[in-house]
Amino acid sequence: MGFPTLFSPRYMPPLATADGCCPMAIFQRIIVFDFDGTLVDSNVIKRDAYFEIFPHQYPFPEIITRTLQRDFEQPRQIIIAEILRQVAGSFTPEEVQHYAAAYGTIVFDGVANCPALPGADQALEAFSSHHALYLSSNTPEDSLHDLVGRRGWLGYFQGIFGQPHRKPETLHAILVRERAEPSELLVVGDGASDRLSAQAVGCVFFPITQPTSLLKLVEIYGRHA
Repeated sequence: MGFPTLFSPRYMPPLATADGCCPMAIFQRIIVFDFDGTLVDSNVIKRDAYFEIFPHQYPFPEIITRTLQRDFEQPRQIIIAEILRQVAGSFTPEEVQHYAAAYGTIVFDGVANCPALPGADQALEAFSSHHALYLSSNTPEDSLHDLVGRRGWLGYFQGIFGQPHRKPETLHAILVRERAEPSELLVVGDGASDRLSAQAVGCVFFPITQPTSLLKLVEIYGRHA
């Protein structure tokens, strides 16, 4: 049995009634958005920053590429530690912190100035008055708050969760806070961590697979809002 997504038959919005009403058009009253690669076009910025903080000569580029192919959604400290382990065989916490700080500076500046993905503003505006919106990201939580605030989006969200919170635990906490069933929650994201967290909780997942995916979400859900 495949994992349910928004496009699974039992999750599609039903047809309107004869009088034109659609009272059950939206099963999910809670929407949890990822941030990077979902609301903002920042994945390339976050990937390239690893190549900027380490030396450019062999073997760093090859090791960074392999590590990111396998672990891109891991916290930056874990990725940096793995790169150092492969290069030198060992590392100190101070080395990891040094590189993590450099990485954080580059990424924050880049993400703060990168464009929102098409449909991001429309989705947040359309859904915020009819749904409880939350943000769940692998970005450190303090930085995430600052980045969301710079875009004027803080008012859309009932809660903002970043590292060190893990996404499955965040979804569970949201369900408890909202006194909701998993079927009432929709996860919107572009990464495996979003899909797997939705699967772990048993809620619906809307995949961001292309730059216009949010526009499709607005089309499907927004017309019934």
